[in-house]
Amino acid sequence: MTPNAETSLAGSAVIIRLTALWGLCECGLGGWMHALHLPLTGFFVGAASIVLIALIGYYAENKFCTVLQATATVVLIKAAVSPQSPLPAYIAVAFQGFTGACLFALLSYRAACMFVAIVTMLESAWQKLIIATVIFGKSLWQSFDAALASLFKEFHLADGFAYSTAFVIIYTGIYFIWAIIVGFWMMKLPGYLRQNAESYSAEIRKASMQHIEPPRQTFKKAGRWILPVVALLLFIFLWYQGRQKQAFFVILRTVAVIAAYMVLAGPMLRWYLKRQLKKNSSNTHLNAALQHLPALRKAAPLAWQLAGKEDNKIRKVQKFFILMIIIAIHPTDVLE
Repeated sequence: MTPNAETSLAGSAVIIRLTALWGLCECGLGGWMHALHLPLTGFFVGAASIVLIALIGYYAENKFCTVLQATATVVLIKAAVSPQSPLPAYIAVAFQGFTGACLFALLSYRAACMFVAIVTMLESAWQKLIIATVIFGKSLWQSFDAALASLFKEFHLADGFAYSTAFVIIYTGIYFIWAIIVGFWMMKLPGYLRQNAESYSAEIRKASMQHIEPPRQTFKKAGRWILPVVALLLFIFLWYQGRQKQAFFVILRTVAVIAAYMVLAGPMLRWYLKRQLKKNSSNTHLNAALQHLPALRKAAPLAWQLAGKEDNKIRKVQKFFILMIIIAIHPTDVLE
């Protein structure tokens, strides 16, 4: 069956439910993946978003407009459900959606999958590096070089070796390899879903008869300590190196950047998004997607339980995500 035939059968309902699932990924679906005790959960959550963009592009007739509309909807869902989300999170969603809209409109599905995965994953990697540089300045990378130079002096490596450059290359390379893996998986996903939708749906219906307790999610608070801890370690290192002025400058810079965001950028972003939410209160696409969120949240513990039966952790998260997609594309009693 061709994508257009599938679209005519599914209509815009599939697009709306996939958009709602994308919104859920951006607003807390990672919690269920954390419940599976997976390392590098952000890798999987980032991949989940671009996989959903690919599926929206696959099912849509007007790929550019549909993916772009879904992106705007997800941004508004994020603003409504997680208003505390930082500016970089909104930038990432907008970049992913716009890239997907352009590439799926211009290229074949398979080619677009690979290019979207590579471009969006590299943006995710570089965004983190840019933010770290903005907050801590060049002192972060200079200290990184100095610390490793001192550590590896016994190996007689050449003086002036750019450890920070090597780190950036390796870090980017990891994201690039992951993007290639995700791209190939995205290519095969529509066919896999067609072949296995019936068996997965039967498994979901059977499991939905049971009462499932959602796992406790206590991971969210950990991220709050990253910036203070990095700033403190950088301060201690610079002070130990005898660069007290630079150490105080790093602390002042970090405080100034965070304060500027909290006092100016953050409130302005929330004001703008709140205004857009009010302006789009009668948006049928947004309201329809929001209506599906409670049912998809209800389905997440069910998918989590079924995925937990897998022995391999990678297969656990893969099955979890596929089950959530199956529930969105082929709604069962779970979504009623």
